[in-house]
Amino acid sequence: MKQLIKNISIIGAGWLGAEFAKFLDDKGLDVTITYKNQKKNVKESIKQEYFDAGAELQESIITKADIVIIMLTPHLGNRKDSTTNILEKYKRIVDKVKNSVDTKVFITSSTSVYPNKTGIYSENFSFSYNEGSHSLLIDIENLFMDNIPNCTVLRLGGLIGYDRFPLKYYLKKPVKNAQSPVNYLYRDDFFYYMHKLIFVDDCPQIINMCSPIHYKKEYLFRYYQKKYDYFEIDYSSESSVNRLISSHLLHVLVNSETVNLTDAKDFNFLL
Repeated sequence: MKQLIKNISIIGAGWLGAEFAKFLDDKGLDVTITYKNQKKNVKESIKQEYFDAGAELQESIITKADIVIIMLTPHLGNRKDSTTNILEKYKRIVDKVKNSVDTKVFITSSTSVYPNKTGIYSENFSFSYNEGSHSLLIDIENLFMDNIPNCTVLRLGGLIGYDRFPLKYYLKKPVKNAQSPVNYLYRDDFFYYMHKLIFVDDCPQIINMCSPIHYKKEYLFRYYQKKYDYFEIDYSSESSVNRLISSHLLHVLVNSETVNLTDAKDFNFLL
């Protein structure tokens, strides 16, 4: 029997989480988000609770939720903090969440955990420790998966859309691996994927989340340059890592033929 999903808590409502909360609210779900410095600019129907990663998480954020989605940055806003302290803060979150046995938990991670080497990377890739780009992320993933049975790690591709325009990062440096496939995730597509996944029974422990279409980086960037009449970009770098993140599992789970996905050429940007 499928669990009735009505209440969703989002811990970490930043660039992605706050907008996702609005999306879920529009779908008629009861949404609670956390804030740190000041309340978010969202409708009154979205409840807001204060949370600082250095403090205790209010139990009500967990106990009343059918779904908990943890969308915190790896360093919890403090890049000077030690790995040990960061993991201890995440452990306090785990200790609160693991006692709510009927709650489904998602935590966002990144496809940057995979090695920066040529290859096709799926969820069953076997790591040797520190082989990925971000060993802290792997430690956080394992902390949640080892302690929360009903937990799914979402390894997100490069998030773009709206004010995140990829070409602006290359105004003063050449594009590396220009002939490699892009592994982007459009913000609106994340909303569609997640709205499907929260209703999937028995989600796998790890899901890669990115667009199923992997244009070559130079091809897509030149398309954006022409479309937006953007500055010239340097593609002269000779680096040649050809790294593709497979999101086949995701698109089977959500039955992607029924999801209105956006072609990367049609992503909306605010320039």
